[in-house]
Amino acid sequence: MMLMTRAILALLVATTAIVPNAAFAQDAPAIHLSTVPIDGGAEPYYAAAQGFFKAAGINVEVTSASQGAAILPGVTGGAVDIGFANMGSLAGAVANGAPLTLIAPASLYLTNAPTTVCLVATTSAYKNAASLDGKTVGTSGIKGLGEYGPRSWMDKYGGDGNSLKFVELPLAAAVEAMNQNKVDMIAVSEPFVTVAKAQGRVIGKCYDGIAPRFLIGAFFTTAAWANAHPDLVKKFDAAIRETAVWANKNPDKTAQILADASKVDVTLLRKSVRAIYADKLDPKEMQPLIDVMARYGGLTASFSAANMIYKGAQ
Repeated sequence: MMLMTRAILALLVATTAIVPNAAFAQDAPAIHLSTVPIDGGAEPYYAAAQGFFKAAGINVEVTSASQGAAILPGVTGGAVDIGFANMGSLAGAVANGAPLTLIAPASLYLTNAPTTVCLVATTSAYKNAASLDGKTVGTSGIKGLGEYGPRSWMDKYGGDGNSLKFVELPLAAAVEAMNQNKVDMIAVSEPFVTVAKAQGRVIGKCYDGIAPRFLIGAFFTTAAWANAHPDLVKKFDAAIRETAVWANKNPDKTAQILADASKVDVTLLRKSVRAIYADKLDPKEMQPLIDVMARYGGLTASFSAANMIYKGAQ
């Protein structure tokens, strides 16, 4: 338990730090980028460490933020040129009129390598979706993936997604709440899943309710910045795609780079189900989440995912 507590504390530190990273191609204008030091948003750290930004001829200054939602106002306000966020936050922002455009993909959700799952206490009597009707879910993402995933999973596998009640909790606190029977189920992402599995049992791959494969996150900017810097957007997109190919083949090396950036124990990262990165912005991999958000009230109506993509990113 002591080691587990230390792991959780390390993760909490990692998700609140603001850490500048290295810059490359010093003779080029600096691109100010903000991301979250988690697996899904880690490609900029890998690109910097492996020289992919430098090879592309761009100078990217990377800073770390506590969450993707905090990056959105930085980009729209002009303090940050490029940011990382999850697709739920981005779709909601675009639907509300934010002048954002996606310029490069980040991580995917894959049913055969799920980085987010739903767990219940080991001693609980819950066996399937139907047994959780009317129960309470601990999640870090109300009105986001952490809510829409469990709701859609319940509806897909025999439960009533609309009957669920949600409590917003930091991921580490959700594990404790499950152990203390304060919530009936939790939706958690890696590397917290690795910690939570030692204290609970997986009851479902709750993002499967959205789709067996969809884009979880992306890199974005404002339409004005992209239109003013089309060459930089093209180079950044190419560097991130090259990074994705390398990262998908080198999980052991990426674990060390991410551990250095996030201050999370590299052993814990290596035990985790690691992110798989997309190599293109594919509307078909973006649309399922948008449709699910519209179904559960996260959007007033669905819209075409293709409208979120910067035309120069293809």
